[in-house]
Amino acid sequence: GVLYSDSPASRAKAQGVLFYGCSVKSTFWRNFNRYRHLLTPWAKYEGYSDPLVAADHVYIFSIADGFHRLDLVKVGLKNTLISLKPQKFLPTFEIDLYSQAFLRKEVRLISFPKGYVDFRWSLPSFSVLNQNCWNIEYKVLDYSKLRLGWTASSALAIAFEYRYRSQYAWRKAMEDNFILDAAREVSALLDSSVSDRRNTILTHAYWKINSYLSLEAQSRHGFKRQGEPAYNACQIDLFFLLSSAWKIKLSYQYTKSDPYRITFDYYLLKL
Repeated sequence: GVLYSDSPASRAKAQGVLFYGCSVKSTFWRNFNRYRHLLTPWAKYEGYSDPLVAADHVYIFSIADGFHRLDLVKVGLKNTLISLKPQKFLPTFEIDLYSQAFLRKEVRLISFPKGYVDFRWSLPSFSVLNQNCWNIEYKVLDYSKLRLGWTASSALAIAFEYRYRSQYAWRKAMEDNFILDAAREVSALLDSSVSDRRNTILTHAYWKINSYLSLEAQSRHGFKRQGEPAYNACQIDLFFLLSSAWKIKLSYQYTKSDPYRITFDYYLLKL
C-alpha cells in the first residue's frame, strides 16, 4: 500500500491493492544422439484487485503508483534443445510461443489480443535472440527485436541489435506490466507519448587491447519515427588500468545537440 499526504482532491489518500497469481507447467522430454528435446506447455495467471482509490484520484509519480483491476492469463508452449555435452551450460535452441487473455473487459480488452514468439539460438561463440509480437486485434506487427552476438576471442566481442516498435507497442519501463493497457483507451494512448513508432539499430563492441588498456564502443541509430526526426548517437570509452586499485575512463560522446563531449573519470577498484 501507499499513503499519499496530498491528492488532486487536496487531502490525504491511502492506496492499496492485492496482487495474486499462480503458474502451472509440465515438461516432456526425449533424448537423441546429441541433444535432449524438451516440450513445456505452461500457463500463468496474474491478478490485481480493485485499488482502494482509482488511479485518476491520486498523483502518478512512477509505475509504482499506477494501479487498476487486472486479470491476465498467459498460455504458451516452449520447445528447448539442450546439448548432452557436459560443458554446455545454456540451451542450444529455444522457441517459446505464447499469448495472453484479459478476463475482465473493463475498457476495450479482448481475449488473446496479441501473439508472441521468442527464439534463441546459442553457440559457443555466437548467439541469436529474436522476439516478435503480432497484434491480433489490429492486425499489425506490434514489435520485433533481433540481436546478434559474436565473441571473436577472449579479447573481442561484438553485438548488433535491430528493434522495431509499432504505434500500438506502448513505450513502457516494464514491458510485461499491462496496467496501462487495462486503464486507458487505445485512442488516448495513441495520442500520448507512450505511442512511439520507431526503428532502432544498436551496436556494441568491446576490445581488450592488453592487460592495462581496453576499448568499448556503442552506437544508437533511430529512423522512420512517427512525427520525429531520425537521430544518431555514439559513445567510445577508453579504459586505462593504472594499478590493481585505480582505473581511468576517457569517453567521447556524440549526439546531434552535443557532438563533441569528452569526459574523464577515475575509479577506485579496491580499498
